[in-house]
Amino acid sequence: MSNFYHYYFLVLSVLPILSCAFSKIHIEIQHTSIFEIIPQLKLHHIVILKEDPNKESLYAIDFTPINNGKRLDLLLNKNAPAQLRIRSMQQWSVNDWHKTPTINVNNIKNKSIREPVKIILNKWKIHSENTLCSQDCVMNMYKHNCQHFSKFFIDELSKFQI
Repeated sequence: MSNFYHYYFLVLSVLPILSCAFSKIHIEIQHTSIFEIIPQLKLHHIVILKEDPNKESLYAIDFTPINNGKRLDLLLNKNAPAQLRIRSMQQWSVNDWHKTPTINVNNIKNKSIREPVKIILNKWKIHSENTLCSQDCVMNMYKHNCQHFSKFFIDELSKFQI
C-alpha cells in the first residue's frame, strides 16, 4: 500500500510540469546558491520561461528577500521582507542573472506570457497575505519561500491554455 502512495505522489508532482511541457511556453526551474560562500548549496529556485525552447531569450522569475542581509534571519525562521523579480535575459547564466536588472511585468513583450504571469503574480501576493497574515510581501524559510513560489507558479501556469 505504501508503494501506491509513493507513485500517487510522484504522479501528482509531475503532472503540472508535464502540462507545462506540452504548452507553447517552455518552463524550467534553475537551482542557484543562496550563499556565495557555499556555491554547492543550490536551494534557491528561479522559474525560467521561454517562448520557444529552441530560442535562447528567456524570462527569469524568482521570490527573494529584498535585503540579502536578511538571509540569516530566514534560517532562524524569521520573516523577511520579500520581492518578486522578473529579469529578461538573452540566455541563462547565473553570473549574468546577478547582473541583469529587474523589469516590470508590463515589460514582458509577448502578451501570451505577460498576461498569465500578471495573473499568477497577483495570485501569489494574495496567497502571501493569507498564508502569513500580513499586508506586506514577506517570506519565511520554512513556510513561504522561493521553492513554494516556483511550485505555485508551475501549478498556476498549468491551468492556462497556452
